[in-house]
Amino acid sequence: MVGTHRLVDIVKDSAKKVSESPGRFKVVDLSSVDYVPTNPTRGIAFGTAGILIVTDLEGKETSFASEVLAAGIIHPMSVTRIVKTGTTAANIVAFW
Repeated sequence: MVGTHRLVDIVKDSAKKVSESPGRFKVVDLSSVDYVPTNPTRGIAFGTAGILIVTDLEGKETSFASEVLAAGIIHPMSVTRIVKTGTTAANIVAFW
């Protein structure tokens, strides 16, 4: 089993020039603004558990508490935005 921090390192190394198309992934940068993918995601993972705030396909904003979603797992969810303000989960990776 790969530790969560090691998993994030592997993903970061592999995601340098990745397009948002099926079978791809991208490390999400929330350092300055919300992340708005070109295409809705098919999954979200993160290396450090915390609150995750997203906007779904219907435009509804949802907050997931840190005990609801585990770190190191790809959670199947289609989102159109990952909200910076209030999100405390870290090392977030989006999948298509």
